[in-house]
Amino acid sequence: MTGHLKSWLELGRVSHLPIVISSATVGFHLGGQGIERSPGYWLALVSALSVLFVAASIMNDLCDLKQDRFRHPKRPLPSGRVPAALAWTATTVLIVAGLALMRTLFPQAMGMALLLLCLLYAYNFLHHRYWLAPLLGGACHSGIYLLAAGTGGRSLASMSLWAMALVLGGYVSAVMVFARRNERWPSLSLYRSLGAIAAFGALPLPALASWRDFPGTHSMEAMGIIGALTILWLASLTRTLVLEGKSRRAILKLSVGICLLDALVLARLGSVGGAAVAAFGFLLFTGIQHRAARA
Repeated sequence: MTGHLKSWLELGRVSHLPIVISSATVGFHLGGQGIERSPGYWLALVSALSVLFVAASIMNDLCDLKQDRFRHPKRPLPSGRVPAALAWTATTVLIVAGLALMRTLFPQAMGMALLLLCLLYAYNFLHHRYWLAPLLGGACHSGIYLLAAGTGGRSLASMSLWAMALVLGGYVSAVMVFARRNERWPSLSLYRSLGAIAAFGALPLPALASWRDFPGTHSMEAMGIIGALTILWLASLTRTLVLEGKSRRAILKLSVGICLLDALVLARLGSVGGAAVAAFGFLLFTGIQHRAARA
């Protein structure tokens, strides 16, 4: 991989795309579609959301450029590997492309797409100055579920959909608070470590809520496999937090846990293909971070 391409991939946080894709897959299914039923529309949706996510990630680094010159001088923008003017141009082009794709294929969800874009703008420009910024970050992730669901024909009044959106949005907010605390106090206490692990206990709530909206549809085999994977993940997170005290790695592991919940819910909803996509995203993200840690 060339150094220039690697810089752009790092700037756009492409390694985090599996989380976006798995969450969009859940929303797509809860909205009345499904990866098995409409694979073409699913691919178009995750492509549009991925483009918007990369644009928002580049914008985030542009907004943080002054601070990153001192805190993260090796990032693509402060190091000069990617010119700021070119980054602004790329952001604009990606936003226009993502919205154009949404407008063409999913006009019924255009309002939700614009709302999500506004939330992304607000977070990027305010997250260093606004103490409630983690709530904006969580709202952005909740918006992925709602936007994806809005592309289908099912009512957005679904209990499962709102459980997913609210619980996962809150979970993302909690991880962001944990990350901010880590910037002030890098050493992890046992109390904070156990609190972070306990936070994952709330995540199965959307899966339980789906029993009400989708009775009788599930894949026990897929749920068993993903459940075992979740136990292994939780054991690894416990070791990282309690025994090793590596908060940076713990934050990444907490983030990718969203893919596991998405996989569990998709298996509960009977979407084996969707569950496989989310589980593969978890493994891919974990592999990329493991390789980066060894580099």
